[in-house]
Amino acid sequence: MAYHPTAELASCCATLRGEDIAENVRERVHYPLGDPHNPSSCSQLERRFHELVTPVITDPRKMQEMIERVRRLDEIDNMLFN
Repeated sequence: MAYHPTAELASCCATLRGEDIAENVRERVHYPLGDPHNPSSCSQLERRFHELVTPVITDPRKMQEMIERVRRLDEIDNMLFN
């Protein structure tokens, strides 16, 4: 696969150690999660939303209401608030 010149390359190396073994593991990702070429799933986005807003919004009903509103964005004819 040819990658776009602006693709962000991310790489990571970890050493896994056990009693009798040490193994280096490397991973390279050309398109990180959330990139248009590697989009996040709805459940991943919701989980991330909860992680970010929990310190600010403590009411789970409010959080769910916000998620539902975003899910219905394509049904809104007018984005202006009165």
